[in-house]
Amino acid sequence: MYKFKLYNYYMSRKSLLYKQKRNKKIYKKYIYKYNKLKKEKK
Repeated sequence: MYKFKLYNYYMSRKSLLYKQKRNKKIYKKYIYKYNKLKKEKK
C-alpha cells in the first residue's frame, strides 16, 4: 500500500512537471507571436 501511494505521488509530480514544461513552451510561443505583432504595428 505504501509503495503504491509513493508511486502515485511520483507519477502525479511527473505529470505536473510535464504540464508545466508544456505550458512554458506554449507561453513562449505566445509571447513570441505577441512581440512580433507589436513590432509590426509600430
